[in-house]
Amino acid sequence: MIWEFEIEGPLVAAVRTTSRQKWVCPRWKKYVAFKERVRLLASSEGIPEVLEKNDEVRVEIDVRWRLRARADGDNIIKGIIDAIFFQDRRVLGIIYESQEHEGCEGASVKITLMREDRK
Repeated sequence: MIWEFEIEGPLVAAVRTTSRQKWVCPRWKKYVAFKERVRLLASSEGIPEVLEKNDEVRVEIDVRWRLRARADGDNIIKGIIDAIFFQDRRVLGIIYESQEHEGCEGASVKITLMREDRK
């Protein structure tokens, strides 16, 4: 099964903080709002939040930046995948591309789910 959707900018990279900082860090609040927006898009496409133990998922993310890249690719990937899946242990492949000076900011996401019937 394949799902595709678009995320309109601004994109927010993953924020790593302590438990205590999450209550006061403005970057954390923006990150949480971004993850909620991405999860809503994923839900509207029918993408499951929880993967089964026999699922294998491949994720392709194509990011477009208005000017120069504002964040590291690994933090963008983490933010998007954390928003889509509650437990991302079954994400077994990631393809990431980034394009600068595109005039607008956003990301195209393609998720391929492969499910094996194992006994």
